[in-house]
Amino acid sequence: MSFAREVMHEAKRGASSNNTLVVDLLSGDTVSNVYSDRSKASNVHEVTETLTKVTSTNQALVQAVKRTSELGKSGKEVRAVVLAPGTCDSTILAAISDEAANVSVNTRLYILGITAQNRLCMSHAFRKMPDRIKFATSENEWIQILRKL
Repeated sequence: MSFAREVMHEAKRGASSNNTLVVDLLSGDTVSNVYSDRSKASNVHEVTETLTKVTSTNQALVQAVKRTSELGKSGKEVRAVVLAPGTCDSTILAAISDEAANVSVNTRLYILGITAQNRLCMSHAFRKMPDRIKFATSENEWIQILRKL
């Protein structure tokens, strides 16, 4: 779970207290919300301390893309960060591709922790939004992404 804590720490550094921070947890086949409020440092620290490692399925990844799409419907700029190794499962990739087609132009999606083996497969699933998706395999890549948020 230290990876998630490191990501939250880096995200907190660049966040304004005027931004809304939404933290969802991928667990099993679902995505559940654990925090949604202003990104005050004390609140972010508190939610970071409550994060625990859970097992999720590839279906949760589909649900994460769907959740990202739903957040973008507000019309506000959305920057969604998903921590997941990705997949090369063709059924899941087709479902991700379908959900990615609904992601609005005001939304950017960052998938951190994706494995090198899954990176190319996942990029094909997001071909409908190539300018709004970024993947990070190495720590150096994800730190650079988070610092630009």
